[in-house]
Amino acid sequence: GTSLEGHLNFMLPQDDSVESNNDIIVEIPVSLFESNNSGVSEQLKNETKKVRIKRKGGISLDMCNFQSIGELTPGDGFVKVGAGVTRNSLNDALRHTGLQFMIDPGADATIGGMTACGASGTAAVKYHTMRENVLAMTTVLPPQTIASATNDTRSRSKPRVVTCGSNALKNSAGYNLPHLFIGSEGTLGIITDVTVKIYPIPSHVIAASCTFDDLHTAAEVVTTIRMLGIPVSRIELLDEISIRAFNQSVKNEELDPMEEKATLFLEFSG
Repeated sequence: GTSLEGHLNFMLPQDDSVESNNDIIVEIPVSLFESNNSGVSEQLKNETKKVRIKRKGGISLDMCNFQSIGELTPGDGFVKVGAGVTRNSLNDALRHTGLQFMIDPGADATIGGMTACGASGTAAVKYHTMRENVLAMTTVLPPQTIASATNDTRSRSKPRVVTCGSNALKNSAGYNLPHLFIGSEGTLGIITDVTVKIYPIPSHVIAASCTFDDLHTAAEVVTTIRMLGIPVSRIELLDEISIRAFNQSVKNEELDPMEEKATLFLEFSG
């Protein structure tokens, strides 16, 4: 359900020569495993370690043909979209309305895939996760999932199409079935369309970063910000090793290296 994006894509093998037992072998720079980069020799910095990624099988469904985007009625805070619509495609279609889908998992993921895996992302501080942003969905269930009151054996062997939830922004009646499917990753049924919340596009967005001498102090600052109710849109914490990895990934670009300390990245919008 999500696009194959990631910082390790360039390390993935280009052929099957290093695959065995359905596992994937990727190579990671040795220096990323060191706690102190100053003690790593230049030769060791260029070496790599092989890491085995386990695969347990399963199936992957291509939902790219489910591209419908429902009509947006003025005043509505929601829109119905097909499972194959990506996050960026939805926001491009909504741009003229001044509204936007705010869940940002860091990739141009499909809405159906984000729902199936319960995606969140850096904007969850203000806009929460997919669980809080899905109002309704249509799901195709396997045959005989729901007990039938009829004795017709032919109907029992057919897949069931279930629509759960509603367009009401506040709905406490009945079972919360959408939350049951969110995060199920296809084990309960195949999501074909989703009704999601949309929000006004902020007029102003400001970003900031703060460095700290130790990780514990940085974590305490995050707790204090939340307890004081300071309205931040995003707040992310990277430790010294993560900052070092970032510096190494952009060392060939015209960017100044970041200070290798615990760092908070904040975003304010309104």
